[in-house]
Amino acid sequence: MALDDIKKAILDEAKREAEKAKTEGKKEVDKVIKRWSDRVEEKVQDIIITANKKADQKIQQAQLKIKASNQTEILKKKQKIINTIYDQVLGKLKNLSEKEYISLMQKLISKLPDVGGEIISVKGKTKQLEKVLIAAGREYHVSEDTVSGTGGFIFKSEKVDINSTFEALVENLRASSEVEVAKILFTL
Repeated sequence: MALDDIKKAILDEAKREAEKAKTEGKKEVDKVIKRWSDRVEEKVQDIIITANKKADQKIQQAQLKIKASNQTEILKKKQKIINTIYDQVLGKLKNLSEKEYISLMQKLISKLPDVGGEIISVKGKTKQLEKVLIAAGREYHVSEDTVSGTGGFIFKSEKVDINSTFEALVENLRASSEVEVAKILFTL
């Protein structure tokens, strides 16, 4: 029996050592699992944070794009309103009565340099221009050529060319007044 007792003691000791190894192994496995689980959780959190940042950036980019698009649309509408105003001014000049037209031509001719030159009338307005020149006592040559437009004339001399067609006058006026007109229209 002594041999059986020794064998049993060895087996019991082996079982205890096996149980101890299993317990310690399980603890080590649990530690490794915990460590990797923590790492995975950290990585998941990093991925979520990165994804949220990218999503926020995309949202901000989309919002900026929409805002820019809206501003562009508003500017286009404002520009259309400004264009309409200058078109209306040109329309009023086009529809001047004969008396108003002649009066305006007298003012424009009085501002011309007192040097020899040629005046090219807008088509259909040559006779009114000749009347104004006679009344003003200015001796400019009136060209047989005409230019297209709604009214006015072009003055040419050796040293200077002056475009006094209504279209040019309105464009010059626009260049000097558009900012002020925009302020009047769009400042609350």
